[in-house]
Amino acid sequence: MQIDQDKQVLEENHLKVIRLLGKGGFGRVFQVYKEGSGVIAAKVMKEEDFEYGEWQTGIKLTKNVQNPFVLKYFNANMNGEYVVIQMEYANLGSLDIIIKQKQGLPMPVIRAIMKQIFEGLRLMHEKGLIHTDIKEQNILLHKPIGSNHVQIKIADFGLVKSQKNADQSTLVSVAGTIPYMPPELLMSGSKAKADVKVDVWSAGIILHRFLTHSFPFESVAPQDVMLFMFNKTLTRPKSVKDDICWDLITKLLTFDRKDRISSSDALKHPFFTGEQTIKEISPLSIELAQTAEQAKQRGDKSITVYDTESSFSLHIDEIKDIVNRNPEAEMADIYAKFNLPYSQSNTISIQQPKEQTVTPIQITNQAYTKVSEKVMVRNLKSSSSNQANNN
Repeated sequence: MQIDQDKQVLEENHLKVIRLLGKGGFGRVFQVYKEGSGVIAAKVMKEEDFEYGEWQTGIKLTKNVQNPFVLKYFNANMNGEYVVIQMEYANLGSLDIIIKQKQGLPMPVIRAIMKQIFEGLRLMHEKGLIHTDIKEQNILLHKPIGSNHVQIKIADFGLVKSQKNADQSTLVSVAGTIPYMPPELLMSGSKAKADVKVDVWSAGIILHRFLTHSFPFESVAPQDVMLFMFNKTLTRPKSVKDDICWDLITKLLTFDRKDRISSSDALKHPFFTGEQTIKEISPLSIELAQTAEQAKQRGDKSITVYDTESSFSLHIDEIKDIVNRNPEAEMADIYAKFNLPYSQSNTISIQQPKEQTVTPIQITNQAYTKVSEKVMVRNLKSSSSNQANNN
């Protein structure tokens, strides 16, 4: 069986397999233990399915922790047949878990999650990167062991596109997940001109689902989605009571991308900055920010500007009944299973290494020529495509 082959490949890379986390079109993701790093995630795929651009994007976004809201990539090993990509393990699952519960979340909780998402996108967009597949399943949740902070992690860079000039669109292949795709992609052929506002539309769909537990169209059937795009009519659901929030949704789900706001402008919207917003920040979020500020003053170098800002802070107690996971207990079980020395302080350093070294792709001699040729062809295609596709 392929899963047994994948486990063998992981063991050859000195990784102890804990469990299967998920399966995609091009490989499987496992929870593994790596000596010196602790519990991480590892994706196994065939070498011919390895997207070198995805690896480059992951490194570009997480090098020196420039964007704490994306999943960190650590290492990639290739042996001529399989590729193992080692990455951060997000221990609370995906945002999909929360939305599928169909439980009404307090607006301050929704606001904190969306603010983290938009900041993650803003930092991506500043680098000229378009994710193109933002959806709940690709927004992971993570609680560092020993902390009460919940962080979102944007994952899956397999469809990421590069926009060379912020003022110009770029020609992209129409790909993604239909209910989250904007009009400029869905109403085009196999190729479409697009920019970073593709991701803004997708984030708007997520916000709409947070509030209504539904999409803004009749169903996710392609014909219903296309009818919505053709009619260009966004109807306000009765369940959306907040005028300021609805105003933001209308600006995110603007059918003409030229009129749609950017991720940066979304963060400046009154939904995130208004007087009432500030009053609604939960006491738990304020407590988290104050605790982080105290740790920073004591010299803790791992504290970021987002940790000390209460509007970005989300306390685990506000979603723990929905996600129904206990990362500390999970780690204790894993360490017991592998007979590893376990302690709270030890696990904190494992889950949050102060300086996680990002290593280049490691390739065996027998795979070197094959991989080099593949990368060269991709680079040539990318170069010619970028020159031809700019407006």
